Amino acid sequence: KTIANNKIRILFVLSFFMSIDRFILGFLQSPSTVGFYAVSFTVVNLGFYLVGGIKNTMFPFLAEQFSKSKNIREKEFASYFNRVIVLTLVLVGLFMIGILAFRHELVPLIFGKEFSPSIPLLSIMIFGLPFLTLYIFLHTLSISINRVKAATIASILATLLAVVIYYLLTRLSGVKGTAYGFVVSSFLLSLFYYFFILRDASPDFKGFFGLITLSCLVALGVVFFTGSFLLNILVFFTALFIYGSLLLLFGFVRKEDIQFAQQLLRRYIPLFRRS
Repeated sequence: KTIANNKIRILFVLSFFMSIDRFILGFLQSPSTVGFYAVSFTVVNLGFYLVGGIKNTMFPFLAEQFSKSKNIREKEFASYFNRVIVLTLVLVGLFMIGILAFRHELVPLIFGKEFSPSIPLLSIMIFGLPFLTLYIFLHTLSISINRVKAATIASILATLLAVVIYYLLTRLSGVKGTAYGFVVSSFLLSLFYYFFILRDASPDFKGFFGLITLSCLVALGVVFFTGSFLLNILVFFTALFIYGSLLLLFGFVRKEDIQFAQQLLRRYIPLFRRS
């Protein structure tokens, strides 16, 4: 019963965390501004759903490894956990590059030209997605290893700070401040989850943040060099080449990770075909 109550509390806190930005923005700005922000949030949510789908597919696999050892510090489990997050962060990096390269085409195509003011906000908010990716995996793991109470504390602290950050940045910079607040709050949420839940475990958190930094730097380059549609195509493929090269150069993706991805594809593709 206590575990169930803790899960309810944490879901309530996280629901508040994920909506506080629009609430404060609506309180301080006009409804049309909230609409532009909501469009950018919807696009970022596409990446969020992508990560959630990967998590839902992979966590039974991780749970199988955890059940063998019952120890999150056990070498084999930590290795699987690290590789799954690395591969997911790489996919998120590719998603960011694609969205940013064609943002001027995608937003008017999907939502209409009247929502073009959302594009600068999207160019900011998309950088919160890697941190939300870490949060998704750490949150699910915290429930699996029965550290819900610690996760609740982390969520409450992150939410309280998020309220202050959103309010101050929105007052200072308007809707762009809210977009920056989204990135900062997402970073703090993932950081608190690590500090309260997994700092005594084996996940390579420094490596994760190194990978996120690399992904964000390449994505930031895409923001500055996009223009016409043909130029965007060139920038997109150039960024993919640079991103892949840097991943291999700095050792974020190794031969073992590629083999691991191939094993996952061989394991799960037949399941998708059956369904």
